[in-house]
Amino acid sequence: MKLPPKDKLEELRVKYNLRLVLLHGSQVDGHTHKDSDIDIAVLSEDPQKDFDLLELIGDLTDLFHSDKIDVSNLNRANPLLLFNATLKGELLAGKQADYEALKLLAFKRFHDYKPYFELEHNFVRERTKSYVSI
Repeated sequence: MKLPPKDKLEELRVKYNLRLVLLHGSQVDGHTHKDSDIDIAVLSEDPQKDFDLLELIGDLTDLFHSDKIDVSNLNRANPLLLFNATLKGELLAGKQADYEALKLLAFKRFHDYKPYFELEHNFVRERTKSYVSI
């Protein structure tokens, strides 16, 4: 996949009042296949104000020349998605300092929620054992 020009991504960021636009997922970690989508995560400048998601997806479809675009709104993302999107994400538009601040926030939220993730994991494991006799 070829990335769109930085100036076009920056125009898109400004148009939708976004603080950050990130690429994450298989396109970054190199585990793509023929049906891989393009995972884009965005952080809005104003978390209280919504942007037109369908219009944003349409613009990203045009920029990336692909109809396999998946957009995540990091203002509303759960701690696991926020952590994963920032852990290995690639900054497409926005300020590096804002991206670093978001990474720190994601790390803190993930570690705050880690005990709950472990509880969920243990619950699922025990529940699965009750259905599968080994």
